[in-house]
Amino acid sequence: LSAIRAPVFISPGNHDCLLPGSAYLTEVWPENVHIFKTDEIEAVELPEKNLRVYGAGFTARFEKPLLEGFHAKSDGMTNLMVVHGNPTQAASPYNPITQAQLEASGLAYLALGHIHKGAEPLTFGGTVCAWPGCPEGRGFDELGEKGFYSGTMDDSGKVSLTFVPFARRRYEILTVDVTEQDPRAAIEAALPADTAQDLYRILLTGETGEGGVHT
Repeated sequence: LSAIRAPVFISPGNHDCLLPGSAYLTEVWPENVHIFKTDEIEAVELPEKNLRVYGAGFTARFEKPLLEGFHAKSDGMTNLMVVHGNPTQAASPYNPITQAQLEASGLAYLALGHIHKGAEPLTFGGTVCAWPGCPEGRGFDELGEKGFYSGTMDDSGKVSLTFVPFARRRYEILTVDVTEQDPRAAIEAALPADTAQDLYRILLTGETGEGGVHT
């Protein structure tokens, strides 16, 4: 992280919360890294960029609604936030975030963690929010392309995001009908190109002869 020539902001979540012994509390971090270490929203100002970055961190496995009653300062600075939270379930125990809270937040952009599957950016009022999912799949419950969002913001505060594929390998589930085919040939024909680094669970359907499937 010290090699990144930019400020880095980290919001601990439910899997890496700020419990005693956490690396966020015990390790020495580079000067350009700011870790939000309480579950009260704080702000870091970057006056040279006319930016203010809000954030908070989980101090336990579960977290209260952090954006309840929140509104960013309105003083000409562009307001961003990075936080671990769930905008899809109002009853989530992991910092649930409502549409009304987003619309009232005064944020130009909310960078979200928590949900492992990426989604297209959403806009509520004047706030763009997005969660890219995990940067690398770790099992067959985390399928497909994984990566992160790269964003730009113009002088008016307009946010533009681009998804950047990042994972070295993908997890995929592929169903192959082997009826009246050599099963191995059918599998090889069904596999997309450039899959040597990926992991596939292959489900065979149809019927074969008494010899079954030989690989």
